[in-house]
Amino acid sequence: MTAISVRTLRPDSKGRICIGSLIEEGISSFHAYVDNKHRIILEPFAEIPVQELWIYQNQTALDLVKKGLEQSKNKKIKPKQLK
Repeated sequence: MTAISVRTLRPDSKGRICIGSLIEEGISSFHAYVDNKHRIILEPFAEIPVQELWIYQNQTALDLVKKGLEQSKNKKIKPKQLK
């Protein structure tokens, strides 16, 4: 089970709350939901730049990148011979 962090946040005079201290690195946006008990749920998202989207649209290239990262992690890479 994951531990839950609970903090009390008070809105300013315009109804805004600051959540900056709760945000982890890499989060670029949130989807906000209000459930049937009137709780506000923020779901964090990490978005990627458009110029990097192609790798996720090309499954072959993505598989090769993942394979290379796995080989590097396991130190199973060979130096490339330059001709």
